[in-house]
Amino acid sequence: MMLLNRVNNRGQQFRLREIFGLPEKIHVETGKKSMIFNANIHAMSEAWYKWMAGYDVQEAFHFLTLKELEFLKDGENGSNVQ
Repeated sequence: MMLLNRVNNRGQQFRLREIFGLPEKIHVETGKKSMIFNANIHAMSEAWYKWMAGYDVQEAFHFLTLKELEFLKDGENGSNVQ
């Protein structure tokens, strides 16, 4: 299982964790909110570096839904972490 810590362009921290047995699903959380993404963690990591290097978020994460993109940008549209 792979775990990544990333920071968005607003300085908000995210934890990305592979879901065991489901290589195309990732649990993404900010500490207060979380969301399950339909994505591969390696693709997410590569896209995150592109985003931080100046790519537009939609271009870097072209494989995500609008709801997933909004969560990465503001961290506020997920579910409350229990």
